[in-house]
Amino acid sequence: MIGIIASMEEELNYIKESMEDVKIKNINNTDYVIGNLHGKDVVVVRCFTGKVYMALTAQKLIDNFDLDLIINCGVAGGLKDGMHIGDVVLATNAIQSDMDVRGLGYEIGQVPDIEIKDFKQYEKINETAKEFVQNYDFKVYFGNIMTADKFVSSKEDKEYLIEQFDGYCTDMETASLGEVCYVNKINFAGIRGISDSADEGANTDFRENLKKASDNCAILLCDIIKAM
Repeated sequence: MIGIIASMEEELNYIKESMEDVKIKNINNTDYVIGNLHGKDVVVVRCFTGKVYMALTAQKLIDNFDLDLIINCGVAGGLKDGMHIGDVVLATNAIQSDMDVRGLGYEIGQVPDIEIKDFKQYEKINETAKEFVQNYDFKVYFGNIMTADKFVSSKEDKEYLIEQFDGYCTDMETASLGEVCYVNKINFAGIRGISDSADEGANTDFRENLKKASDNCAILLCDIIKAM
């Protein structure tokens, strides 16, 4: 079974509309949408915003369903030159850019105790996508997704994420899912549609472009699941 998590309903609408044989199961006041997506059994849930909500929701999902893979989808701020609104990033790695324990000898982004910095995307996701990404009217990138409990909206922060981590986009959940899945030995994937350019105009761009970025992300996700 595949789990799908996003922080906003808008990010899940296209996916839910594409599902068949849908039923809703409520567990401890959380609704899980269970059904069939292009021949695969899936469970879809909203986690709300931020790393803590993602970790809580992902662990509850793992505890209550027999999952092989969890995918985080949604929108993100684009970091690379040439990106356009509605383009999509498939993670190669997800990194917590706000994890900074350098004072104790760790590399920036490295999580103490487990000592992991780069949470690696399930390779089959990207291998499958590469077979047809040229078919869209938006561009698909493969690169590092940066995660922090921060909405990036300045040129200075954007340049830091590019220079320090070779970041392709920035969000508030993906690497948190990567860490939970790493601990639980479950495959994970991050797919993000570009809603803004993570600079001073990000707030306005995000609100205006939420649907386009969410839908393009979901279109790619559904096509990958169909092809797997």
